[in-house]
Amino acid sequence: MYLKHNAIVLTSDRSFSKPTVFNKQMFVEAANVDSRGIRSWVAKGRRGEIYLSFFNLTPEKTTVSANISKLAALFFPQRKFSKASCKYREIWSKKDFGIAKEETISISINEHGCALFVLNYNWL
Repeated sequence: MYLKHNAIVLTSDRSFSKPTVFNKQMFVEAANVDSRGIRSWVAKGRRGEIYLSFFNLTPEKTTVSANISKLAALFFPQRKFSKASCKYREIWSKKDFGIAKEETISISINEHGCALFVLNYNWL
């Protein structure tokens, strides 16, 4: 991910040959990016999964969250999230959260820590 003017460019593959451009405000709303020292990164995998990571740059434990319906709208604008379920897990802790019960997922991240989620949407 890199910033280009007022847009966020998210790459969908490792070669950076097919970038996807989103409005910066849409991404900020979806991934809860702020100026308090929380950074995030998001990408779409080859099988349609979404990778979402958070980086806590602060010296204190912080809870971060993401709106999974807004993330779905970024990558799948032609689909309606109301007709989907989202199963997610955190890679590094190996915690499987199962199917999201709400539109927002959250996790507490230790000082200077990070978290990496994999979200799999099942469209009904």
